[in-house]
Amino acid sequence: MQEDGISWPRVSVRLRRWALSEPDVQRVTLGYNGRDYSIAVLLDSISSEGIRKVMGQVDNVRELFNENLVFAYPLGPNQAEALVLNSIDTHEVYKRMKH
Repeated sequence: MQEDGISWPRVSVRLRRWALSEPDVQRVTLGYNGRDYSIAVLLDSISSEGIRKVMGQVDNVRELFNENLVFAYPLGPNQAEALVLNSIDTHEVYKRMKH
């Protein structure tokens, strides 16, 4: 990410702050495969409103990626083991603590 001029801390903090304000968000990961970036968001339940919120937040942080391609993946609870959340190229930005 550094070679693209992207600040990992700025992106992470922005996504983490958003996730903390959204009660439906369980987990947020940021991935980079050497060419493209991905933001995966695991939600308590998948709904059109939840997808809209995720896509809106990705649009809000898009300028931090210096025009690099960013893919968004809103995921439901049955997709918790999805590769986009658990790949070696994925970094966890936020994970909700269980009470």
